[in-house]
Amino acid sequence: MSNAPPANLTDIPKKHKAAVYDKPGTLSTKVVEVDTPEPGPGEVLVRLTHSGVCHSDYSVMVNGWKALPFPTPEGQVGGHEVRGQLFFYPPAPGAGGSRRRRRRHRRRVVPSRTLSNSMLTPPGVGFVAKLGPGLDKSPVKVGDRVGIKWVSAICGACPACMHGHDALCPNNKVSGYYTPGTFQEYAVGPADYVTPVPDGLDSALAAPMLCAGVTVHSALKKAQVAGGKFVVVMGAGGGLGNIAVSIAAKGVGARVIGIDHGSKEKLVKDAGAEFFIDFTKVTDVEKAVKDVTEGLGAHAVLVLTASNQAYAQAPMLCRFGGRVICVGIPEGELQPIGGAIPAVMIFKELTITGSAVGNRLEAIETLDFAKRGIATSKIRLAKLEDLTSVFQEMHDGKIEGRVVIEM
Repeated sequence: MSNAPPANLTDIPKKHKAAVYDKPGTLSTKVVEVDTPEPGPGEVLVRLTHSGVCHSDYSVMVNGWKALPFPTPEGQVGGHEVRGQLFFYPPAPGAGGSRRRRRRHRRRVVPSRTLSNSMLTPPGVGFVAKLGPGLDKSPVKVGDRVGIKWVSAICGACPACMHGHDALCPNNKVSGYYTPGTFQEYAVGPADYVTPVPDGLDSALAAPMLCAGVTVHSALKKAQVAGGKFVVVMGAGGGLGNIAVSIAAKGVGARVIGIDHGSKEKLVKDAGAEFFIDFTKVTDVEKAVKDVTEGLGAHAVLVLTASNQAYAQAPMLCRFGGRVICVGIPEGELQPIGGAIPAVMIFKELTITGSAVGNRLEAIETLDFAKRGIATSKIRLAKLEDLTSVFQEMHDGKIEGRVVIEM
């Protein structure tokens, strides 16, 4: 279990390793040295040990999401859930890009409300190495193991924050897009927003739980899934789906129908799915779902895959009063949900709901699920230098579960 803090935790270097997107718009990363940030008032410096790798990171790297307001800048540190004091680390002189262009990127502030999360998941987990000013009486202490989430900071005072919609805070900070991400050894975050990691939970498992895990936990709550109800998980063998299946089956007692490529059937069944549908072999997915749901369809459908085709199918997989929960963000040009036909929506009384990511309480609940063995995921460890090859595997659809970077 990888829970021990690094040796000489408080011996903080002036520079540290980070993986940056050196050629945004293409599949390429580069490991470089960057300045170690100093925690400001109310902030803590975290020595990161683990960070999950998410499809959202891939989409940001290749500029795949047309909904984002600006292209990813050269030198962006990738990875979710970390808040830095610069919007990104600019290229070193001579590393490409004019000084004028770099200055323009540093000044640009991106409204984080435009961001959402597709598998939305990997966070950074590590140990508090230093406290910023004003934290003498803080419950967070040096040596504490904490996680920095995808939404790494919120204002705490707006209507969205007060209602628990952390991801919708207009002043929040989102990692990996004009803010340094968690593919690095050190990051800063607000002391009142980092998530404590419970004893007995492996850091390598805690990392994806704080993004993918909390995302699907929140989505399942929005789906109003209860024991004995049928829930379809589209993309059941992916990083989010693998965890969603386990929480739905083991934590809620739902009857899970996993849909994915046939090569992931064992993974999905092992996570707790009662039924599995191989979309590459089954030509009529709607019929296959109704065959195992008493001819009615599912009570809820979680769309975790970034596929417009999956979204078009989802409403047809629901029974009367069913709910479609939108989580995966398709790349390319924006398209409406193909299956959201008004007559179908009305006569079946369907509900379509978006779900970006969970709040701070749901993050704590998710880590408790993981500690008790309810929320599980297949984990594969990799090094920071392996990131480009991991993204290539992700592009090729070869990853089962989650890859976690160990630093």
